[in-house]
Amino acid sequence: MRVGTPGALLSLFIDEFGSSEAGTPRAVLPDPLLISKEIQMTQTRMLRMLAAAGLVHAAIAGVPAQAQSDTMRATTAPGAMSPATKLQRADQGLLRDIAQANMAEVATGKLALEKSQNGEVKKFAQMMVDDHSTALKDVQQLAQAKATTLPSEPDTKHKAALKAMQDMDGARFDRQYISQAGVGDHRKTRELLQKTQANAKDGDLKALAGGRAASPGRSTAGSHWPT
Repeated sequence: MRVGTPGALLSLFIDEFGSSEAGTPRAVLPDPLLISKEIQMTQTRMLRMLAAAGLVHAAIAGVPAQAQSDTMRATTAPGAMSPATKLQRADQGLLRDIAQANMAEVATGKLALEKSQNGEVKKFAQMMVDDHSTALKDVQQLAQAKATTLPSEPDTKHKAALKAMQDMDGARFDRQYISQAGVGDHRKTRELLQKTQANAKDGDLKALAGGRAASPGRSTAGSHWPT
């Protein structure tokens, strides 16, 4: 298996799967076929939208690094925003939720860098930390322009999930991290962005969620999952 493929990470779910001496499964693990299907969906639909929205600053095929950076910044640059207006209460909640999603990805990624001994997991975690740290700055920039106060740390729900992972080690931790950060959290973020794009009243918030993906000349971004 080539290093850096989704299969290398996917194998974490099945490394310790098998029968015990009593002939029963050691653990109930996700079905690899279902995980593979979810990853494919993530690659082709969800993460493309995340990247366009500035929530995933992944590599853009065939575009120089500087051009990628300029394109990403163009979606949320202060000069591209409409005149500053305070967000409605519902829009403020959506923006805070997007900030929470990014903070959670950064926190779990940093934890994986500390605890995991698997090179593929650490590589994935570093990418998550880098991407979502940059994305959080984009969200903070919009919040500042819209006079919206963002949370300074993950909420109770995300803290509880992080605490549960802190108590895990080895392959069990790796499986939980990839399942949570690589599949579960991205599914939730996709749904949040879709909700924001559909329901937000503020045009700049809609642009952040939708990423203006249909803009002429805009390149298609890659996904978190290496190819």
